[in-house]
Amino acid sequence: MKVWGPKASGKTGVMDEDDVIAFAQSKVGVGTEVWRKNLTKAFSAISNYQWGKTSGGATDLLHNNKKIFHFSEGKVAGGQGASLFFTCEGGINASIIAIGRHASHDKKGGKSTTSYRIEWNAPSWQLSKLITLPD
Repeated sequence: MKVWGPKASGKTGVMDEDDVIAFAQSKVGVGTEVWRKNLTKAFSAISNYQWGKTSGGATDLLHNNKKIFHFSEGKVAGGQGASLFFTCEGGINASIIAIGRHASHDKKGGKSTTSYRIEWNAPSWQLSKLITLPD
């Protein structure tokens, strides 16, 4: 899958790792080397996502009537994880609509949830800065 968005060159197009890191840093600030590596892994998961074949990543959330997916890398502890939330048009082009990190993981009554702290989101996606999703 291709990630479409603002490139480091100032143009809009298919983003590579450097573009995604520059984009994320422009939105949430410069992170540590561990954070950048986790961000790169999350970007790689999006890039390698195969529509209809890859499991995981889907949520029940919608943005502009499109299903929202996410990939996260890194642990809750230490605050160095990275989560990228995105939509994808027909399984071809992904658009990053939020950047965050794991905030907590809870198991209650046989159900498991993970909370995410949203550090940046597209202005068109109005949401709480802390969201909880079922695992």
